[in-house]
Amino acid sequence: MPSYLTRHHLHHAHQSVNRVLRDMEQHKSITHRTIGAGIGILEVNAGAFAAGVAGGRWGDVGYQGVPLDAASGLALHAIALATGGEYAAHAHNFANGLLAAWTMRAGVTVGMQWRQKIGLSPVAMSLPGAPATSGLRSMSTGATRGPLTQVELAAMAQAMPRRRAA
Repeated sequence: MPSYLTRHHLHHAHQSVNRVLRDMEQHKSITHRTIGAGIGILEVNAGAFAAGVAGGRWGDVGYQGVPLDAASGLALHAIALATGGEYAAHAHNFANGLLAAWTMRAGVTVGMQWRQKIGLSPVAMSLPGAPATSGLRSMSTGATRGPLTQVELAAMAQAMPRRRAA
């Protein structure tokens, strides 16, 4: 028995193909936005990590009282705004990470000063991967450590480099 294609069959097939193409375009858009957001997250954190590495390696470096991470973040934002282009969003993300690192340090400083002002004892801060200090629980290992003993203090003093008198 021969099978005939009618206009109705062609119309139905055309609608089905259009629906599949529309769904594919929608999923592509969602995937593109999700990947873009993930890249942005990585770029911001890369900026913060770079500022942390620089601070850990060279200490608080700055020029005329302006911290390097804050100056670098603001300069990178200015360059990205001035030049534009397809990579400007990536530069803004990295600059946001640099500024976030500076803002975090500034916030810790304000919090410690506030704590001192109201008469509370200082809080020991630990960094990821660093040993826990003064009774605080390490986030990385879960270990606790009490106050340093006299022996530990003496060993630390012995390990410190000595400065020559000028």
